[in-house]
Amino acid sequence: MKKFLLVACACMTALVLVACGGKSSAKTDAVPSSNSSATASVSSTGATNEGSFSAANKESSSEASTDNSNTGTGNGVVVPDLVGKNLKDAKSELKSFDVDYYKADGSKANVFNSANWRIDAQSIEPGATVPKDTKLELTLGHITEEKAAERKANEEAKKAEERANIDYTSVSVAQLVDDLDANAMNAKETYKGGYYRITGVVSNIDASGKYIDLDPEGVLYNFTNVQCYLDDEAARDYVRQISTGDVVTLCGQITEVGEFMGYSVDVYFFE
Repeated sequence: MKKFLLVACACMTALVLVACGGKSSAKTDAVPSSNSSATASVSSTGATNEGSFSAANKESSSEASTDNSNTGTGNGVVVPDLVGKNLKDAKSELKSFDVDYYKADGSKANVFNSANWRIDAQSIEPGATVPKDTKLELTLGHITEEKAAERKANEEAKKAEERANIDYTSVSVAQLVDDLDANAMNAKETYKGGYYRITGVVSNIDASGKYIDLDPEGVLYNFTNVQCYLDDEAARDYVRQISTGDVVTLCGQITEVGEFMGYSVDVYFFE
């Protein structure tokens, strides 16, 4: 009976050991299998991500290359057509350029009020593509100055026409001097405000071009002054061509008469 019990216990122990060993082996085999699967999964994911990233990089690089090929530098700007425009209106088109302003004579234009300036020329042809902040030189015309000059020219032309139609009375410097010496009051009442064609000898030319003095012909020394004021450039141009001692005839208005100051004449033109 004891022998039977010992054999039975030995068999039970063997069964237990076999069962435990099988479980341990199964558990040990399962771990590598699980780790191997995880590693494969990570490796597969990494490969997929790397492939996607590489493809994205290639696409981005391709797009950047396309953008640069369109502009040349990536910062290129097209030069606008500015000629004839008011500078104030064109300001928004000049923001991408380094701009210098010049007058027609080549001098720098001091632009305070851009609305007063017109663009007459530009240093770079319209339509050209250049880098941002490229130097652009503009030649400007001053609108208000041009209008003022045009207005003055029209006024001068009108004044010249009116003066040409005046009926001038001819008188010599000698006659004016004699009448003033004889009776200054009568001379003033006769001549002041009248329009005369006056002939005399040039005795003095003002260095500033403001006036000339006339003497009677054939008189060496004369103390009565006939001072003739030049009020426009045409009269001054004429005086530039003459010398003291020349006989001249001028048309104008006698504005003042006095026994000491003599005669003052506004010269309209020379004949």
